[in-house]
Amino acid sequence: MSYDDDDDDYDEDEDDTQEYECQNKGCVGDRIFEAAPEEWFEDHGMDPPKNCPTCREWNADQKNIGPIVATCQFCAFTWPYEATYRIIYHKKTGNWDEYWSQNEELQICHRCMEMPFRRRKLRERGAERDRRKRTPKEKRARNAQEPKNWKELLLKLMEERGLGHEPQRFNVPDSMVYYEGVKTPADRVDAHGENQLTHILKSDHAWAEKLGTEDPYTVLSLAYHIAVSSESHVLQFTDLRNKKVIKYDPDQEVVVIIQGDKKSPTGNRIETTHPKTPKGVYNKLDRGEWG
Repeated sequence: MSYDDDDDDYDEDEDDTQEYECQNKGCVGDRIFEAAPEEWFEDHGMDPPKNCPTCREWNADQKNIGPIVATCQFCAFTWPYEATYRIIYHKKTGNWDEYWSQNEELQICHRCMEMPFRRRKLRERGAERDRRKRTPKEKRARNAQEPKNWKELLLKLMEERGLGHEPQRFNVPDSMVYYEGVKTPADRVDAHGENQLTHILKSDHAWAEKLGTEDPYTVLSLAYHIAVSSESHVLQFTDLRNKKVIKYDPDQEVVVIIQGDKKSPTGNRIETTHPKTPKGVYNKLDRGEWG
């Protein structure tokens, strides 16, 4: 029989008390508490106490309030955290109340947790709904409040989400002939063109506006130097969904997406490259499209 499950009928005037240490990892009390000596519990057929009075009271309260309902912040799916789960977490891992209030993972359902692309789509839908609801006056006010230093905000966002990596040197081909020989999958020809070079030089990449020319050699040379750069100002993070590395030079405002390719003479190749302002990269990361 456990002391924690029964009422304490020990009279402190009967005998000396003994100090015990609360064994709950998430103890919210003084941890060291006094109760009857071990001999008293043995005589009454009970185990010595493992929970301090504060934790025993906390456990009782958790049972009384019943399940806590969590709501997924992405898809609004709801599910309960039963008292047993909360008490076991409090006992074996740590303070449940702090964990519940501080850990965002508790507010994401298993499907959204395991499928990043699902989170991305739901986040995009929510952002689009919010955008459509804005009145012209709200849109003007929002634009007026936009911060100017997007590079600084981008660095802060990457730090908060643990996205940044030390820039690595990726050897990639810089030959026009090579990229002309990398054919585009049939289902993407309409969007990207017939080969990888046409993908890189797509008209909506606006290289003429950025560089003053659409010369393939110039574009590939710029992308190549970013890909092989290990300078600290170059930002690097991973697109987990597509298993690609993204390197971004905020000074030149150019993104280079790198993909492993066994057919490449260097083992890697440029998937695509295009101009992107720090604000554009920030929005991509914030919506979960990258990273």
